[in-house]
Amino acid sequence: MLRNVLGSVAVFVLFLGALELGLRLVDVAKGHGFDWEGRNLLLNQRPLVPFRGFGFDPYAETDAGRVISSRWQEHYPLAKPDGTFRIVAFGGSTTENRIEGMHYPLRLQQMLRERLGRDDIEVINVGNQAYATPHTLNLLLLHVVHWDPDLVILSHNVNDLTAAYFPGFRSDYSNKYSNDFFLPDHENRYTTAHVLFQNSQLYWFLVGRLANFETRMRPNKRYLRQSYGRVTAGSHPKRRVRSSSTTCEASCTMSSRMTSRS
Repeated sequence: MLRNVLGSVAVFVLFLGALELGLRLVDVAKGHGFDWEGRNLLLNQRPLVPFRGFGFDPYAETDAGRVISSRWQEHYPLAKPDGTFRIVAFGGSTTENRIEGMHYPLRLQQMLRERLGRDDIEVINVGNQAYATPHTLNLLLLHVVHWDPDLVILSHNVNDLTAAYFPGFRSDYSNKYSNDFFLPDHENRYTTAHVLFQNSQLYWFLVGRLANFETRMRPNKRYLRQSYGRVTAGSHPKRRVRSSSTTCEASCTMSSRMTSRS
């Protein structure tokens, strides 16, 4: 009896080991490497960024020294080369968004270089999901202004608008961005199971599939947010405003501090 139990346990362990090895070989085939850390939630947590709350590090250390690192890790020299026209694009998810390796600032950089026949035009993407005007101001004043930009693109709309949907409106939008949704969730991330099995690709694969399943099983709901903005004449103070995920940060303001260059 005991021998049968031990045999079953051994077969089960070998089965799990085969699945673990199979996942790692799939990662190797995809170019991620045998010890890919992309699934590990403990290593890919949302960091707490001073003054901005969350986001990315706009710098990187390379063999050549410190460089500017865009939202998607395109590198640019910290000291702007002579003759270079440097553009910095600010915004939320619509600026950040990358599809098949391409995002609009990178495409803009390609188009300008092709049409003007110059390789010294830079368009640096510093957009980040959920960023609003306060995040842009922090990035601009604490970082980007020191990069000596020739032109900046500011693209904000819905992320600023929704700050009025959270109670206790503040001009720095802290009434919105102090919400738990925008803060690192260390309590639910560092669970006992996550820590014990953090080096298992199979574990993180199953965690991800379970999370996707739970999301699909949730009933579809329309989420209504209360507008706490100013009540204008003829409007009802209790009128609810529907927030649409398809709303786009469409308005784009451009400003330049330099005259055009040849």
